[in-house]
Amino acid sequence: MKTFKITAIFIAFFALLSACSETDVAKKAFIAPPFPHLNPAYADFQFKAEAGGTFTFDKSGTVITIPADIWVDSVGNKVSGDMKISYREFHDAYDIFLSGATMQYDSAGVAQTLETAGMFEILAFKDNKEVFIGKGQKLTVKMASYTADADHNFYYLDEKKENWAYSGYAKPEVNSSITAIKDSIEKLKPELTFPLEPEYFALDFGGMLDVYFKNDYQKVNKNKKSKEMQDKFKAYGIGWTNIWGGTRIKYHGLDYRCYEMLWKNVSDRSLPNKTTDYYVQDAKYVGDDVFVLTINHKGKTRTLKVEAVMPLRALFAQKAEDWQKNYDQIMASIRTEEERLKMQASVFRTFDVTGTGFHNWDRVYHREDKIDILADFKFDRDVEQLIGDMDIYYFVENNKTFVQINPNAEDKKIMLVPDSTAKFIAVMSDTEAAIFSAKEYNKLDLNKLKTDGKFTFNMKTFKISSKDQLVDLMN
Repeated sequence: MKTFKITAIFIAFFALLSACSETDVAKKAFIAPPFPHLNPAYADFQFKAEAGGTFTFDKSGTVITIPADIWVDSVGNKVSGDMKISYREFHDAYDIFLSGATMQYDSAGVAQTLETAGMFEILAFKDNKEVFIGKGQKLTVKMASYTADADHNFYYLDEKKENWAYSGYAKPEVNSSITAIKDSIEKLKPELTFPLEPEYFALDFGGMLDVYFKNDYQKVNKNKKSKEMQDKFKAYGIGWTNIWGGTRIKYHGLDYRCYEMLWKNVSDRSLPNKTTDYYVQDAKYVGDDVFVLTINHKGKTRTLKVEAVMPLRALFAQKAEDWQKNYDQIMASIRTEEERLKMQASVFRTFDVTGTGFHNWDRVYHREDKIDILADFKFDRDVEQLIGDMDIYYFVENNKTFVQINPNAEDKKIMLVPDSTAKFIAVMSDTEAAIFSAKEYNKLDLNKLKTDGKFTFNMKTFKISSKDQLVDLMN
């Protein structure tokens, strides 16, 4: 095994890659996806240059608005006819890392790390040749952002200068679709679950039979011990007591006996057991469909606060199996809306874009609680031939940024921060990585490390086949 003392230069890589998805784009010299087969893909939008268009990126809801006649070729000639844009965006450090673009921000000679609130790359093509936004022209990107904080600025990646350039600031706008989807979910929600929850009950099995058979006492008497009828009622999820409920109440302006109602226990008391000789002596209305029932058992009384939910005849108007079918359909619609809600960004960040390439909503990453330690990285394989080219990355801040560690730097210290999501990854080859996972990181005693001033990170090597596998390994 080989151990190397590593210097950390804290550079934030929030990169949008430069490999193409079915586009003939030359790779940028300083943009190097660590695992080319995992380079995030583009979405393509077709339109006519002289017409422009408005396009929505389905994965997030980002809206791209392109005016007419803004495109020129590499020598400045106006472009017309059929063309396309290729667009992709990144909302966490995983995709940014996989894209390979730098996130170091050199501001007046001071190297800083950027923390993203969303990044995108936009390219344009005519006949598979890259075209560009003309001088004095612009398009607009209303980008979905899952970070609502207002302290993020807009940056453009100047690939000639190999540095991010500050472009300006715009206040984030609340995503109104979130409220609309939440309202839709609330409207879809059924008043009752199926089957009914345990707190819902009927007073008396005989009374349920009276309602079900519409006071046909011959059928009621015939079915008093019917398991079939018990199973039929249980199919709704209804439990029952042996409390006789002949006392009358008013429910929504109509007259009912207590046994004719579906009730919900809203008190902190349990229902009486199913022994006999219980009856409702009195039912006092206290508001909002809630009653206090006085229950008599052999001369002794107790009270129970219950809510009148609906007449049993309304419940029995629909067969249990039909109710379940309708309920399942409603819940499927709710799940669809909930998935839509999960995909919705909390805010939109809108800015005019005057050049193709990488753009990023960022703030400078800073932690007051960081500690500096001397770090060794110990690998489970020989890396002597790799150390000159190897990159090591430190992911932090709930995967909103990461730091690139330079193995050849003279400074031997690296920064650590308290962060349950932190982890290290070393790129060994196009298909291999060595990892110190978040699970292992959470075992570290940072207070002890602050005192000791040094630590050896044991890096374990894996073959990398997919992003999901990489994320699982890192966490």
